[in-house]
Amino acid sequence: MTVFDLNDHDRLLLTLLAEGKSIKQIHSEFHQRFGSELSISSIKFALSRLYRRIGVVNSNAAVAWYIQHTRKIVSYADDPV
Repeated sequence: MTVFDLNDHDRLLLTLLAEGKSIKQIHSEFHQRFGSELSISSIKFALSRLYRRIGVVNSNAAVAWYIQHTRKIVSYADDPV
């Protein structure tokens, strides 16, 4: 599983978690970006589904996974060919 295997919403969830956003802040961000009327419970469900997809058990592990996988992308991009 790579960051590119995730859909746009999952990548946004991980980005917001990595920025230290709370569930309520993530809910607000989704509402602003997508005009979505998702409930906070729906955001929590989406997060738990995302955790299962990437093989982690909580938000701290998800952020660590995201950082590890995005660092690989940056380091590959920095390598001269």
